[in-house]
Amino acid sequence: MKENNSMSQYLGYIRKENSLFIQQIKAYAKENHVPIIKDDMASLMTVLLQMAKPFRILEIGTAIGYSTILMMQALEEVVDISRVKVTTIERDDQMVNQARKNIHQSGYENQIHQIHGDATDVLQELCRKQEQYDFIFLDAAKGQYLTFLPDVLYLLKKQGTLVSDNVLQQGDVARSRFNVPRRRRTIHQRMRQYLWEINHHKQLSTTVLDIADGATISIKIQE
Repeated sequence: MKENNSMSQYLGYIRKENSLFIQQIKAYAKENHVPIIKDDMASLMTVLLQMAKPFRILEIGTAIGYSTILMMQALEEVVDISRVKVTTIERDDQMVNQARKNIHQSGYENQIHQIHGDATDVLQELCRKQEQYDFIFLDAAKGQYLTFLPDVLYLLKKQGTLVSDNVLQQGDVARSRFNVPRRRRTIHQRMRQYLWEINHHKQLSTTVLDIADGATISIKIQE
């Protein structure tokens, strides 16, 4: 995808500024090369959350807790934040430890439940417990999105929202596999399969947005 620099600069100029704490986490991520959601995606998430007002959220891919805390701050403006519960999954040891520090400093420690483990295993365990969520944010290993989908759909309540990040892979998904570097062809194929599946799945109504590195918004319309 080609980015219009002047438009990006303008939209950045008019965008509402995040809290100082969020800006500090963002600066840490940039300095330490930690992937976090882009500003356009953060703005989209804020609006979606404030529209949906979910009380039970599942995040697959915590990283250092940037998006986790951002979601809580967005909801605090529109709901009783003490009723909000976020379950967030991360497998990387260093990320988990840094996220724990950030979440503790955020003041939302009682509302956020961190799970340190592989998402495939954790999702299966949550399914066995018959957990249900109003809002699920998928931002983990991109090649595993399709693998996660059956469990994600089981965990998502009817009329619940599923948001998937980084689905366009810098435009690679629109290219032939032969125009993609060999080392990226597997993830390219899997993401194309994921996009096809959620766009045609009978339980979902989905739109794909060409913002940041691509995002999908899906509503569960059937059990």
